[in-house]
Amino acid sequence: MSNEALNWAQEQFDTRVNHVYQSKGYLTKGMTTGPAKIDGVKMWFNIAGKGTAQPYARGDQVKVMNSSRDRVSIDAREWDAADYVYDWDQDRIPVNEMDVVVDTASMALGRQHDTVLFDLVRGTDFSGQISGSFTAAFGPGEMLAARRELFSRDVPVDDGQFFCGLPPIVFDTMMSYEVFANSQWVGGNLPFADGLRKRSWQNINFFELPVYLQTIASSTQGKFYVWHKSALGTGHTGQPIKSAWEDERAKWKRMFYRATISGGATVILKDGVQECRYKADAAPTFANS
Repeated sequence: MSNEALNWAQEQFDTRVNHVYQSKGYLTKGMTTGPAKIDGVKMWFNIAGKGTAQPYARGDQVKVMNSSRDRVSIDAREWDAADYVYDWDQDRIPVNEMDVVVDTASMALGRQHDTVLFDLVRGTDFSGQISGSFTAAFGPGEMLAARRELFSRDVPVDDGQFFCGLPPIVFDTMMSYEVFANSQWVGGNLPFADGLRKRSWQNINFFELPVYLQTIASSTQGKFYVWHKSALGTGHTGQPIKSAWEDERAKWKRMFYRATISGGATVILKDGVQECRYKADAAPTFANS
């Protein structure tokens, strides 16, 4: 491939890498809040405090609520997914190796986007916001208790903007109850989750967690999380993905490919997240109803 042809094809590769990133490696798309402002590498997320209506009597001056305003900021970090395409492989593999490398890099960056978010949540102390236990299975009763905890903190549990990634063993237990198994998914499009189980129940949108996002505290202790969309923030600076090819065929008979994302995640409202615990080494609990 000539340099001219490579330059001509770059736009096509950029389009492809963004498409695959969105469709096969970006599980948490639509489950978080984007930044209100981006300034260089810094992203800002706004927080509006709660207001209280003030009493009024004839002739009084109207009292203002003075509800608080705050914001949190994070600095974006950068991640690369890079690889080589060798002439040797191009001549012997019956597929377009350049397309394979682009797709592989796209999915790697999409998984990284999700991992950054889940690593942040795992590293947050949610003391006082915990449901379930490490000594028992987690079922619908425990999930309703988690919902009540969120409701008690004035989190809007009825707006359909709650999400919960369930480990497979917990999903199995939940599916053994008809009230959960017979529910339908109404949580919007999760392209990467096409092959995963999904349900919407009690205004919470559940999806089955892939291995790379599961949280196992020990061989017997597992965790997962329920969160409101407004509680977690993610974003990227500039283009979602930047990519480039470099021709090294003269010396190495290969092309170098690099795709990059620059972004980050933050907990905006800690009250909007509930940590859930379950016994990780127990067989699923099955119900008859």
